[in-house]
Amino acid sequence: MMVPYKSTSGFIQDLIGGHLAIALTYWSTLGAHVRAGKVRALAVAAPHRLHVAPDIPTFAEAGVPGIECMAWQGVFVPAGTPRAIVYRLQTEIARVLNSPEIRTNLVDSGAEVGGDSPDEFAAMIRADQEKWRRLAAAVELARQ
Repeated sequence: MMVPYKSTSGFIQDLIGGHLAIALTYWSTLGAHVRAGKVRALAVAAPHRLHVAPDIPTFAEAGVPGIECMAWQGVFVPAGTPRAIVYRLQTEIARVLNSPEIRTNLVDSGAEVGGDSPDEFAAMIRADQEKWRRLAAAVELARQ
């Protein structure tokens, strides 16, 4: 059963307090609690182990294949923005994200630094949309 929470702090308190048996959330949300021994990480929902937690297996490595759920962030511009401007923005954003200070901060929080080309980013979004469309269709079919 899924239990919706109004805030992250509420579910963290319930997880640490033993009122929840399991939770799926971001490393940046629970990583400090895992390191402190307050909660135990069973697996990561990534295609590979996290740089900040190399001892935690992926779901596939833990014997549960097919569970991959990566959160991502991106920068979007209005449709019709000239391609030269889009590529210039991408180049500058990738430069900033890959600067030592920013990159270290992101990686230490469990994030991976992207900076893919606009075409690669668009392809990743399309693939993600298709993945979740298929899952939603399967869930709907199972409900019938």
